[in-house]
Amino acid sequence: LNDFEMTIKWLSGIAKQHGDKAKILFYYSGHGISSNRTRKSYFVPVDGRFSKPKTCYCVDLFLDNLGAMPVQSAVVFVDAGFATYSKNGDNVSSMPKVSIRSNNQLVNGNVVMCLAAQDNNSVFQYDEKKHGLFTYFLLNEIQNNPFEIKLGDLFYDVQSKVKILSLSEYKTMQLPTVIYSPNLRDKWKDIDF
Repeated sequence: LNDFEMTIKWLSGIAKQHGDKAKILFYYSGHGISSNRTRKSYFVPVDGRFSKPKTCYCVDLFLDNLGAMPVQSAVVFVDAGFATYSKNGDNVSSMPKVSIRSNNQLVNGNVVMCLAAQDNNSVFQYDEKKHGLFTYFLLNEIQNNPFEIKLGDLFYDVQSKVKILSLSEYKTMQLPTVIYSPNLRDKWKDIDF
């Protein structure tokens, strides 16, 4: 949990120093949970506990902090599933699912978040490549386009490959999704890095 807080402070310092010239690229791979009690989703850091959301980092708070930074863009890649857990930590997959925000109006500033799967759909591991499907194809596309790549092209290429492989290998579709702030509605696809 402290690492997330320190990272936000560090990114905030960079944003203040470089202002609207700064481009933030943040990648998270690991676990996530959603709490029925708080109706929020959380990143689970290595020292976090699934049964105690207060030991995790709230996705809403993370996005709000990024959205408040005066940057040109903040692109977040998340390769994590967000299972639903009850107050006592039991998986309650039969209950209504809570998901990371799917309403673009709730992401502020100049933030774009690319998620490994929409809502609470499955997020698969690509055992042969020792990565999640989303991470593998994300890294592969970046490696194959080393000079400049537009976020829209990158995202849609990764989304297509993840969708196809998940259906062929797991017989269930994993469909990556993108969430962006209203400020970037017509611009997010053209972000380059």
